[in-house]
Amino acid sequence: MHITQISSDAWSKAELPTSPRLPLRPASKGATIWPRIWRGLRAHWFAASLVALVFLGPSAVYVARHKPSYSATSLIYVSPTFPKTLNEDRETEYPYDSYVQQQVHSVTRYDVIADAVRSLPPGVWQNPGESERVAVSHLQHSLTVSRIETTYQIAITLMGQNPDHLADVVNAVTQSYLSRAK
Repeated sequence: MHITQISSDAWSKAELPTSPRLPLRPASKGATIWPRIWRGLRAHWFAASLVALVFLGPSAVYVARHKPSYSATSLIYVSPTFPKTLNEDRETEYPYDSYVQQQVHSVTRYDVIADAVRSLPPGVWQNPGESERVAVSHLQHSLTVSRIETTYQIAITLMGQNPDHLADVVNAVTQSYLSRAK
């Protein structure tokens, strides 16, 4: 075995082998990528079909099963005393958490919801031939009443797939609750 030592001058002057460069193919005018795509799809039709089914199939099922959803929300400020805006606010000295939680539950009471259903025009919430008890029970289960974080506000929300009359129903429930709470 023979080892030769190359000086740094010789190494820097040594040329490394290079690969021959292929000439770039000039772009033809008017030619597009579509013929290549169609040729590839014809050659690999099974793989293309499989990829389309994997990605488009679940998307089509999702779109077919999920319909748009609408919501109407009403906010109510709950306070046992009238809030003072310019004077020192004694209201913040007392925690009203249990009072607000009680009011959240009283929004969906039978008498509040029954007044709301009665105040609505026929066919808005109560179907023809449907008893008041069934309509009230359906509305009680459809409403979402919750406290907004740590504030003294209550949100009354109704969701549905048809936007017609959602706001009317929520406003009727809110008005009924406010008239009963006073």
